[in-house]
Amino acid sequence: MYLLSPCLLNLPYFLFFLTILTWLAIYTPLRRRKFNFVKNAILGYIIVHFLVLIAYQFVFFQQFVEPSSFIARLFGLPVLIKYTGLHWWDFQLNEKVGIVPFLNFVSLPILYLILSIQLSWTKDGTKSRSLTATDHSSRGQGEGDDESLHDELLLNSAGNDSVDIIALQRITSHVMDREKIKKLIKSRRKTISGAAAATLFLTLQEITYLFLYHCYVFALVSMLVWALLYHSIIGLIFLILACFLWALVDSRKWSFRLSPLILAYVELLLIAQYIYNMDLAKELKNDDLLEIIGFKYEENKTRAFVTIVIKLLLSLPFFALSRLNLREIKYNSLSTQDRLKHLKNYGTFDESNIDGGGGKLVGVEERKEIHFVFISKALTKYWIFLVVICLLFNTPLASSNNLFSIGFFIFFVFLLLIFQISFRFFRNTIFAFLTLLIIYSSLVLISIYCYQFPSVPEFLNKLTGLNLKLAEEIGLQKYEGEDFGVLFFRLIKLISLIIVTMLQLKFFHHAWSKLVRTPSDISQADIEIIACSSRE
Repeated sequence: MYLLSPCLLNLPYFLFFLTILTWLAIYTPLRRRKFNFVKNAILGYIIVHFLVLIAYQFVFFQQFVEPSSFIARLFGLPVLIKYTGLHWWDFQLNEKVGIVPFLNFVSLPILYLILSIQLSWTKDGTKSRSLTATDHSSRGQGEGDDESLHDELLLNSAGNDSVDIIALQRITSHVMDREKIKKLIKSRRKTISGAAAATLFLTLQEITYLFLYHCYVFALVSMLVWALLYHSIIGLIFLILACFLWALVDSRKWSFRLSPLILAYVELLLIAQYIYNMDLAKELKNDDLLEIIGFKYEENKTRAFVTIVIKLLLSLPFFALSRLNLREIKYNSLSTQDRLKHLKNYGTFDESNIDGGGGKLVGVEERKEIHFVFISKALTKYWIFLVVICLLFNTPLASSNNLFSIGFFIFFVFLLLIFQISFRFFRNTIFAFLTLLIIYSSLVLISIYCYQFPSVPEFLNKLTGLNLKLAEEIGLQKYEGEDFGVLFFRLIKLISLIIVTMLQLKFFHHAWSKLVRTPSDISQADIEIIACSSRE
């Protein structure tokens, strides 16, 4: 609703939505009493908003604030009906304003009804509806008010069984995540039996954990997509940041560390985009500088709605990244006693899985699922061929003949050369080769992206004497109008090469290096380990 008709009257709904997302992103429990207060405030605001829109339909109020005035457009006060006679019932709908103001007006009572029902169901807690009066009295008064929404998901358990401290210290946040996913999927398996179903659930369990652990990849891809869809300074910042984080050795750690700053940056962009989409065509004329920065006023409300929805969807991975980062920091900083409390409350581990005498965790880190190993091994073995295919798509064989594409062809020839020299040499140098390929691809991508900004070709010509013909031979070409599809396809090929190569380095290179080892590469220590394991 608030996205259909951006205005000051709808701005509180948008801010409320962002506040809830931010609250979840900072990993802070939503206290029911405070959350109920906010929902009651929103319900009261909906009533006031609805009454203001109704009151503005009277001519008396329209005389004070003209429908075409800045105040009316800023606050979103449309004239929905036109009076055709002397009586109040002689009116007809104002079709000139379009369908969006009518949808906005009708959605207010619908939103009020939905929020009222939700509040009535959850104001005392989701558990309270199934508890008896005796249960309520035994729990005591006021307990439900201070209980957080997060706490309702906890499973109650009693007792202070002794647990080995060393075993608890071995349980990291990653182990906790894996066991939570396992417990969640295991609860769904009770209604389905069979070997095929078991294989499916085991594979789903490993894939879910893989996506959760490497969630930063979705945030980096979201940056690249944002830069690709919306060519601007804002997109350039996302592009440079994504390429920089990809190139780091520990991309996950630095993506997590920078997640609060990235989230704050994204929220400011969303709020600015919402304000810029308000009905202020006379005041917010399309300025070249603002358009270069990333703010383009859309007179077509449908296009403005699609733009802010896409940007909102692209921002969701940043909220998830921030939450996972703070949750991981919080859990890793817990003491042994607090960690034990979390284990019991969440019911993540069965008591049989925590051995107080031997200090061993049964099936936590050591156990691997055989079915997922097959898929992982196949991806490890063949992913490098996908890298070579993406590299070929950027050479003159599948692209225009320029200096940039020739550079990719040189990389391809060099890859074949080191492969022919020696397979051991190829295996030892492939990591450095792919790293250089990433750096080169990122520089080419950023150069082409920056060259599309207005006045950049003229600036380079004055600074370096680089004319348009020479720039085109290098690979820098200005795409305008109908040629935008060519630019989009060219950037897609470069981004695909960067992503595929990065996945090879981050996920598959270490396993691939072990997979392609020859018998002569196995050290004496490895032979002794294999011999000991065979004797056992």
